[in-house]
Amino acid sequence: MKIIKIDGSRTAVAKAAENFWQTSGLHYASHNLSPFFFEGMKTVAYEIAESLNWQVPDHVVFPVGGGALLAGAWKGFNDLLELGWIHRVPRIHCVQSDACMPIVEAFRKRSTEVEPVEERETIAGGIRISYPRRGGQVLQALERTEGEAIGVSDEAILKDQRLLARREGIFAEPTSCAALAGIEKLLETGVIDNHESVVVPLTGFGLKDTKTAAITLSG
Repeated sequence: MKIIKIDGSRTAVAKAAENFWQTSGLHYASHNLSPFFFEGMKTVAYEIAESLNWQVPDHVVFPVGGGALLAGAWKGFNDLLELGWIHRVPRIHCVQSDACMPIVEAFRKRSTEVEPVEERETIAGGIRISYPRRGGQVLQALERTEGEAIGVSDEAILKDQRLLARREGIFAEPTSCAALAGIEKLLETGVIDNHESVVVPLTGFGLKDTKTAAITLSG
């Protein structure tokens, strides 16, 4: 096995890997492009419904980069609805970093397609994706469930990372905490009411970004 270091962002690394795949004849095991991975994401919806005794929350809020988790979960909830195991699909919301939010921008324009955007620096590296491959499916899920797409600042993300650690003892990476920061905005704008139930998938453990944690969680 040979490891090749690529300079640049997550997008640059993904592009380099795809270029190598196209010229090498090897199989490209990209999770965002794989139809099998996308089908696997449906199980998030199954687990949420099962853990709530086949009820569903009013809202599910996702941090979104490539879009596979949100779109896959939406498909999973629809599977359960067709089977008659649940009676409705929750409202699904997309949260991205203010520094890189192609889906949010497309949502605001009421577009059905996502266009690439310029990437800026953000602590939420897991969702710093300028051109999400599942962006169109995410927009469709938001439309069908009357969901929202919003951007959040690094400051808001870090605040909720600290709050989650101190109050719940959960060490989550900044990317995950973007969704928590998004809930605050959704409450402020009245999209979510105080009495409604909300589920937030925490998508990554804090050890994925120890550099940020060392700075923020020590204060």
